Amino acid sequence: MYGRANLAARVVDADTAERLADLLYSMGQDFLKKKKYDLATKWLERAHEVLSAQEPERLSADASDLATSITQSRVQALIALQNDESLDQAAQLVDAFESVVGGDKLLILLLRLEILNAPLNPHFDNGAYGDIIHKMIRTVMLTDSNFKLIMHHIRKLNNKAPSIACNMLDDFLQNRLLTTEGNEAWIETAVVNRVFMSCNSKCGQGVFESV
Repeated sequence: MYGRANLAARVVDADTAERLADLLYSMGQDFLKKKKYDLATKWLERAHEVLSAQEPERLSADASDLATSITQSRVQALIALQNDESLDQAAQLVDAFESVVGGDKLLILLLRLEILNAPLNPHFDNGAYGDIIHKMIRTVMLTDSNFKLIMHHIRKLNNKAPSIACNMLDDFLQNRLLTTEGNEAWIETAVVNRVFMSCNSKCGQGVFESV
């Protein structure tokens, strides 16, 4: 039915395009949940094509959120395909999205972490992972969910590069958590994690001295 509609050769109005893109996105999401990543990639790409063919000013305010959701799902589907080409496509997609929304947006940072952490990557880039966490620490508005998110990625980095993870947690404590009143619960959690990470580290005496 999609092929017979020959949508590429038709000019649909903005409202129809938006509703169609939402439908195609739902189909792509369904395939993604079922782990049918090839089909998910195909339908999510079609959702993107339908929406991006419209002039931005003709779309509703909700279209921006839909475009963001489509991009996020496309990146996740491409990573899940687990081949070099799809991983490169995912990185290019994030680069293109960053040029539109800016590099310090939380979603952009999280997508880059997903790409770095993809099972296909033969070498985990500790430095790049730490740099992204550093950006999160500096730019993300602190809420309970964002605090847990940052701590989650610091702990994940600790499994690969304990010294870098300890430095990130020190930065988080000194430059964000300790500079504002009312963060006692977060500070307690961060300090407990810092001591735990140090006691389980193989990075030598320097890690203990920094505690």
